[in-house]
Amino acid sequence: MAMMVQEPAKRESSDFAPLLAVNDLVIRISIEGGDSVTAVRGISFSIAAGESLALVGESGCGKSMTALSLTGLLPRNGRVVQGTAFWSGRDLLALPADALRRVRGRDIGMVFQDPTSSLNPVLTIGQQLTEGMREHRRIPGWARLAKAIELLQLVGIPDPETRLRSYPHEFSGGQRQRILIAMAIACQPRLLVADEPTTALDATIQAQIVELLKGLQKRLGMAILWITHDLALVAGLVDRVAVMYAGLIVEQAPVRDLFNRPRHPYTLGLLNSMPQTGVGLQATAALKFIPGTPPDLRATTLGCSFAPRCSMVLDRCRTEQPARVAVAAGHESACFRAGEL
Repeated sequence: MAMMVQEPAKRESSDFAPLLAVNDLVIRISIEGGDSVTAVRGISFSIAAGESLALVGESGCGKSMTALSLTGLLPRNGRVVQGTAFWSGRDLLALPADALRRVRGRDIGMVFQDPTSSLNPVLTIGQQLTEGMREHRRIPGWARLAKAIELLQLVGIPDPETRLRSYPHEFSGGQRQRILIAMAIACQPRLLVADEPTTALDATIQAQIVELLKGLQKRLGMAILWITHDLALVAGLVDRVAVMYAGLIVEQAPVRDLFNRPRHPYTLGLLNSMPQTGVGLQATAALKFIPGTPPDLRATTLGCSFAPRCSMVLDRCRTEQPARVAVAAGHESACFRAGEL
């Protein structure tokens, strides 16, 4: 690997008390014909106050479903069938709808990946920015308006007093994403879930959004759960990375350890498929890729889901599902050959 990643600044150990603890989460999606697909297959992870954790993997691996389940926003054909998600001593997955609404937006904010469909086209930006404050904070109208102006300034929208009266179509894609971020942090949540927040943006705007969220995290002291398929995006950005494949977390590690010493063939494949840049590298060099395609989750898998695509596969990989075990301090891998990587 040519890419080396610096470790984020160390936090005091007291800062790592779990803010959110997810255990053995299983999500099923109903499909046509009465069948169902197990989109998330028993994953566990935790996030500490002020920490950044990235869930990384190819499209369809269960990242977004995991995030949506935490706030009760699964699609109608999706349901949690097993697991817990403890937040301040309460299981989010067991809360009644009204109680979960009080958590969503106030304690947990969400930035969705498509700002075009996430903003209401018939309401002004001001109306949408102040809705959460009106619902959760119960502050006077003049204070909500002042806060909305402050939020637009914070996320870099010029002339905020005037733009509060504008509608979503009057903003660029990057500006709409900034507005979504402003809405998500309006009630100063303790956790921000950022679900592919830069997917539809060009590289320059992507970098601006990432820097904006980094700055907001430092300023507000909130934790961030990043959902992304782009490993390069999270390098030097998060504290820890959890790599998902076919509904499972196959590797989890501090970001520096994951980049500098991956311990799962799928993670290694993702890292090797990243474009390499630098002096002496040929611009025309072919990109590496992981052969094959992700498995059909409708089919029953006996062994490791990655076995059909893995260059290090053993016979036992096709019949046994490897457990996720510790391979180093804070580093876990679900691979029989983790020690050889």
